[in-house]
Amino acid sequence: MFYTHHDVGHNKFEADTSLTRNDYFLANGDDYTFNGTLFGEMNNVCNGNFDLVGLGAYRGQRWFESQASNTNFYFGPLSLLLYGAASFLYELMPSGPDYAPDLATISSFFGTEQDANGNWVSTGG
Repeated sequence: MFYTHHDVGHNKFEADTSLTRNDYFLANGDDYTFNGTLFGEMNNVCNGNFDLVGLGAYRGQRWFESQASNTNFYFGPLSLLLYGAASFLYELMPSGPDYAPDLATISSFFGTEQDANGNWVSTGG
């Protein structure tokens, strides 16, 4: 069977429609580096409350963005598992009054903070 790099390296840990990582083909194969712009979009959609409703809305937004901008968009069987993995954010890290993770918890998990210009940047974590 013939495998391309796409088959072997893509869609194993991060997949197209990632919460905070670029689609593989939109970043020259870099689907692993944190993207602060995407984190900011996630925060805006969730409005600081990263619960099922907020993360579901952001997941939908990422889906449509990826389909519209990525001509090599791929969403295979493993993608479905990775797609559902976002649920552990609100299931395993409750912190706010509604027991959904708040911005402080989520930004710590993703290893990010806002710089002086308001951009979300990796803290190296």
